[in-house]
Amino acid sequence: MELAVVYPVYNEVDILEDTARRTIEFLKKTEIDSFQTVFVTDGSTDGTQDEADRLEKEIPEVKHLRYEERLGKGLAFEKAFNMIDAEKFIYSDADLSTDLKHIRDAVNHLDNGHDIATGSRRIEKDLERGFRREVPSIVFNELIRKGFGSRVRDHQCGFKAFKAEAVGDVFSEVESDHWFWDAEMLVKAQRKGKSIREFSVDWEESSDSKVNVFRDSIYFLRKTVELRLELWR
Repeated sequence: MELAVVYPVYNEVDILEDTARRTIEFLKKTEIDSFQTVFVTDGSTDGTQDEADRLEKEIPEVKHLRYEERLGKGLAFEKAFNMIDAEKFIYSDADLSTDLKHIRDAVNHLDNGHDIATGSRRIEKDLERGFRREVPSIVFNELIRKGFGSRVRDHQCGFKAFKAEAVGDVFSEVESDHWFWDAEMLVKAQRKGKSIREFSVDWEESSDSKVNVFRDSIYFLRKTVELRLELWR
């Protein structure tokens, strides 16, 4: 299979079918030979997992990986990466906050020799985002850039693509399993010499975001310190 589009999902029953059908409709219009839309559900309490089971039975292009414990989006994606046989993987937020048209862009970047293609909301765009979320995001990205020499501008954008044969060794070394997974993965991929292409994406902030600014800022700071200590060792 050429491409797997992976959506880590937690308590998003209302959007699941729309996400599946819009993704499949878009992919059928591309030149991608074969694809699958993969939902990874982890401990949802609103019926998301049952809905994903239904979609898997009704739509041939849908695959559901069901877990009862809370995984976090990073570990959820790694589960799909290890269980699905595909040449390329994309993971994205299930609310489609990143425009589906960028799937084509990401695949093109991988086909042009890059190991990872990561979306960015900070290239060539004025990011429309609430002040309370924007300031911590700017600070966090600068901490990662200055503290680890990262060349990426937007580590946390929830849209990334990977060439399977090139990045399995990176994922095996990532210890974070939730929001920090993206940053740790990109830092370690750069240290291993992987080719990363950051490209601009159209992105719209979800009104139903699960982000808690204070809690997540503390989490990011703690994980940044832990990663710095790990790499020093």
